[in-house]
Amino acid sequence: SPYNTINALMFRIANFRTGVLMEMHADVTMTYLEKSGLEFIRKYFALPLERNVVLYLPLTWTIVHPINDNSPLHAKTLQQLKEMEIEIMVTLKGFDEAFGEHVHSRHSYLFEEIVWGGRFLPAFFVAEDGVTVLDFDKISSYDEVELNKEIKPPNPFGREMISGDGENDGIKETTRQLQTKI
Repeated sequence: SPYNTINALMFRIANFRTGVLMEMHADVTMTYLEKSGLEFIRKYFALPLERNVVLYLPLTWTIVHPINDNSPLHAKTLQQLKEMEIEIMVTLKGFDEAFGEHVHSRHSYLFEEIVWGGRFLPAFFVAEDGVTVLDFDKISSYDEVELNKEIKPPNPFGREMISGDGENDGIKETTRQLQTKI
């Protein structure tokens, strides 16, 4: 999904319980196949989140992994991700105030189950009496949108300076290409 000037992988959750959920924690892991010689090795990568804890879950929480330079999704095409056989695993943990116990949930998404270029629609509204109403039927509703594209301006010299401590200043070769984020 578009996210500020980049894209992000997003998940939306809601509290379907009658009690309040407190101290919600989310972890997202990406697993993929990497070819090493003639073998394929399954790799795991913890995806950094914009926020991995919310103290109180009254309505919804959109869990966001920004696809920036540090993301394993950065500069990958849909075809590359499909060939890597990516799988995204989301684990959630929170405290159910009504029962006084921790609750857990986990979900897994294969490449084919991920919507590329979608933006969540609002899942709640404010009624005439001022009460906020969550419509659980709209939790997964989205519009199709264009993804942001990262465009690196061409460097006329084909190089960029790397700042350093004075002793190790150097020049790094760069490529002049447009990269589409997923």
